[in-house]
Amino acid sequence: LGALGILGPTRMDYAGSMATVGAVARYISRYLTEGA
Repeated sequence: LGALGILGPTRMDYAGSMATVGAVARYISRYLTEGA
């Protein structure tokens, strides 16, 4: 169980950043689930 987040400037592209965070979270979850 864990958390991922992102910090950045006020005018950051949050939609793109959150899409990236979501993709990384799915990758890590898949990696850990498969018993790497």
